[in-house]
Amino acid sequence: MALSIAPVIQRLGLKESEWSPHRRFAAKLDSGELLARLSGRPDGKMILVTAMTPGVSGEGKTCTSISLTQGLGYIGKNVVLGLRQPSAGPVFGLKGSASGTGRAQVIPEDAISLHFTGDIHAVETAHNLAASAIGQQLYFKPQKGIRNPLGVDISRITWPYTYDFNCAELRNVTVGDGVEILGRKLAVKRDSHFIIGVASEVMAILALATDFIDLRQRLDRIILAYNTNGDPITVADLGVGGAMAFALEDAFNPNLVQTMEGQPVLVHCGPFANIAHGCNSIIANMLGLKLADYYATEAGFAADLGAEKFFDIVCRLSGAKPSLAVIIATAKALAENGGYPDAESNFEKAMEYGFANLAVHVANIGKFGVPSLVAINRFPQDADSHLALIKRLCSGIGVRAEINDGVAKGGPGAEELARAVVEMTEAEQSAFHPIYPVPGNFRENIDIIAQQVYRARGVMFSETAETNLAGIARLIERGLVSPNLLVCMAKTQYSLTDDPKQKNAPQDWDLHVQEVRLSAGAGFVVPVTGKISLLPALPLSSPARFFDYEGYGLRR
Repeated sequence: MALSIAPVIQRLGLKESEWSPHRRFAAKLDSGELLARLSGRPDGKMILVTAMTPGVSGEGKTCTSISLTQGLGYIGKNVVLGLRQPSAGPVFGLKGSASGTGRAQVIPEDAISLHFTGDIHAVETAHNLAASAIGQQLYFKPQKGIRNPLGVDISRITWPYTYDFNCAELRNVTVGDGVEILGRKLAVKRDSHFIIGVASEVMAILALATDFIDLRQRLDRIILAYNTNGDPITVADLGVGGAMAFALEDAFNPNLVQTMEGQPVLVHCGPFANIAHGCNSIIANMLGLKLADYYATEAGFAADLGAEKFFDIVCRLSGAKPSLAVIIATAKALAENGGYPDAESNFEKAMEYGFANLAVHVANIGKFGVPSLVAINRFPQDADSHLALIKRLCSGIGVRAEINDGVAKGGPGAEELARAVVEMTEAEQSAFHPIYPVPGNFRENIDIIAQQVYRARGVMFSETAETNLAGIARLIERGLVSPNLLVCMAKTQYSLTDDPKQKNAPQDWDLHVQEVRLSAGAGFVVPVTGKISLLPALPLSSPARFFDYEGYGLRR
């Protein structure tokens, strides 16, 4: 049975009107009321947890985030952790739950992984409401004799449907085929597709909104389709923004749970980092910084994806200034990234080869003016000599590294890491700044990210991408879209390049942009690079078979 959230509420000093319970184990925080009361309180220090390029199973970023939080609590610091909510797709896919393991967990893990407080389902509801509204335009007759009153171009409906599970067969679908009653056609046949719920622009908006009014206004700016004149058709044109906001009213407020050792954790939003911006909500960050002296939060996947987007999108919109970046490294990841022949029998040599990947991520963090600390996440099979080698290699490039043994030992296992975080944030001053200018040319900003972060020679835009860029530029010229568009790259997480097979630290290669999608509500363009799918597939044997009820609780 999950621990009660009541002691955490009491420790944070929350008033009765500032939270509402969700069963015994969680609470919804009234962000507006809380932020108003805490507005005069100084912000705590923001610690971003990111990583080197991972293997398929990941390198323990969430576990390290939880470990660090428990370690800071263990040494007596006032700390809050911010995490994304796990998506059902990865939970039942290759990665599994994103709520930790061993002695480094956010609890109750099963409830957080499955439905939780319903936030992701609220995002799906709002998203699919808009999808239904735009599809309705094609056949419904609101006035006698008038079909498709907004002149929707059936070939330019850009808003998909959404579904929060991995399901490859829904990537491309035909809708409206043969739908009729008594000989009357009720739908127009057309091609469409599904994306996973956490890749929805609605999820991005929920995570990026700075208050509920901002959320409501962003929803209205979502482009659903284009008419036959090439003009965008928005949520505002269909008048469904209010209903979408209503569906998101409860989801807008962060969820409060706790670590196994009782530290507060804000679990809110869940955009993917390879196809979205990959961070929990700005609202949760704002609350965490006011409630704690140390606020730790993670950005999805490696620093080239999650950290870059956190710095260039989240921090730019919220005004947050990270004090320190913790970059996770593992012996396994170094060896896998090295590409050294016969790595198993030459493991340390493979690690030395793969260290170049970690060194690039450390250098990239420095380009944003943020100090770095390497967290060496210990796995059971790791030899002490391998962890010592990582520390020596880090010392050689002038970056501090500490071992994290939180999965096995909880807070005490992360004590040295936590003390290093405290020492570094007190001794070093962050000079944070984004890496590209806004207002600015978003095409040039794509190139800046490619060259400065990915170490590419340049960017190759496909014919489709060039058409997309030209179309977005025309919308900006006509005043239909804001010129201050940020860049949210969609790229494989398994390489610094757009090819998942290219390991370590390639340079002087060409980034291939297949298309550029406009997310006008979120306020960014999404360059889709390489072969990226917005709806993953399930593995042959899904982890769903490990979930079941035994007596009171779930069996995992």
